Amino acid sequence: MILPGYESFATLFTDLLTTSPPPFVYIHDVATPHITSSVVSSVLVALPDKPPFLHAIVNASTCFTARLLYDTVIRKLADWTPTWESGCQLWGDQRWNENFDGFIHGLRAISVERSKSSTAKTRGQTTQSTPKMAIVIERAESLKEYLPDLLVPLSRLAESTKLNLTVVFISGYPWQDLRPLVGSAPDPLYVQPPELSKTDTIQLVVNHFPQDESNSHNPVFLPLYHQFLSTLYDVCSPFTKDPNELAYIAAARWPGFVTPILDEYRRLLDEARGDPGDEEEFELTAPTEDARIRLIRLFTPSFTTALEALYPRLSNADEWATDNKPQRNLLSSGFSGANIIDKSVPQTPQGSLTDVLPRMSKFILLAAFLASTNPTKSDIRMFGRAVHERKKRKRGIVASARGGTVKIPQRHLGPIIFPVDRVLAVLGILLEEYDADSRPPAPEYKLPGEYSDMEIRRVSTYSGITELTAMRLLRRVSPPERLDGPPMFKCAITYEVALRVAKDLGVPLNDLIFEPA
Repeated sequence: MILPGYESFATLFTDLLTTSPPPFVYIHDVATPHITSSVVSSVLVALPDKPPFLHAIVNASTCFTARLLYDTVIRKLADWTPTWESGCQLWGDQRWNENFDGFIHGLRAISVERSKSSTAKTRGQTTQSTPKMAIVIERAESLKEYLPDLLVPLSRLAESTKLNLTVVFISGYPWQDLRPLVGSAPDPLYVQPPELSKTDTIQLVVNHFPQDESNSHNPVFLPLYHQFLSTLYDVCSPFTKDPNELAYIAAARWPGFVTPILDEYRRLLDEARGDPGDEEEFELTAPTEDARIRLIRLFTPSFTTALEALYPRLSNADEWATDNKPQRNLLSSGFSGANIIDKSVPQTPQGSLTDVLPRMSKFILLAAFLASTNPTKSDIRMFGRAVHERKKRKRGIVASARGGTVKIPQRHLGPIIFPVDRVLAVLGILLEEYDADSRPPAPEYKLPGEYSDMEIRRVSTYSGITELTAMRLLRRVSPPERLDGPPMFKCAITYEVALRVAKDLGVPLNDLIFEPA
């Protein structure tokens, strides 16, 4: 069964493999590579058996050695399952994983074996059909990390084996990030699946709706679940459109979303128990349009809270659903957004995270905010002056009284990207100017700025940047596998959170912003 939204991609991939299979295909899906892998697997399983079409799907992140990769491919192409009783004997009684040459001989042996088994007699003549092969490597970007020496041989595998073979790489990274620098790898047939639409994404999530008449997954609620997912998609789509992520957030919020309806049903059922005839006729039905609008209005603010807690995995779905249960009889007790849950939810989750950060991490975060707010050319002017000079030099919004252009501060336009070298330079200036009085005595540092320079070069500083990125307070925009150039980041905290951090550190934030207005 082909998933919604992937019909055209599945047709294209099927035509490629059944007509004239290319030797090397690169499938780039930046949003949902795992779903693309499942579609490719479905297409390969549905291919006709005549001529025989053998396929093997391996994950490069789990096959992190050459022997693991060779063994997995040979075993899946030969449809061989080692058993403990036979001593985990390999297919063909030979070791095909010693080197790449042995792997090639193993692929040829499989082709010969399947050709013999597919021998057919037609009008007195014996014919053999040569099998086609496809080797699909998921998460191909891991090859550059674990097996970089195999990138070129795998891309030229059809040429090396002289077989009707196709190698397919599936990755969320473009081919330019994996291409070997020597340029010996051939250019692949580049395929990019279409981006999922809102309707297709919602349908993918609805397909996993477990229908159970005894709880919140009653089939009666299926139309309401569609509307619930539509609102959830509108809230989360600026950050993620992955159906798996949306399904995870929906699994945490849906039980609480439908609880007021179940509470109202139980209340009406208790009232009807006085008359047995009414109790038999009383059944659970879908909510009215007015109740649906009230529920959406009540729970929409909590969608953002669920996204901020569950998408970076700061909490799990079960724990979050338990901590955010709605009040009992919510529909009959009014519908103010303030009484949606029993426990109070902080309005600024980022502020709660920054309160528990170490002092050095707060300085790193503040330096990242300044690097994401100030233009690069302003660093010398902002940080190269004395404090009293900096206060005199402020730039605000410049507007013309005659209706001319307006200079909008950068913090209203969104964060800009900065390299890690720049945030370390800003961090050193902040430590030297605003942390010198709180430092422990260090007589071994005699030169001005030497202490701060040593602090920003410590391993703990780089690990602090990594921890802030894991907490989603910083966002890395350059791929981890990219080796040319420094890592690129941008700050993810708001101006209010930055003011809160600056106040804790005693740093005058507005004096350090190039356009503070």
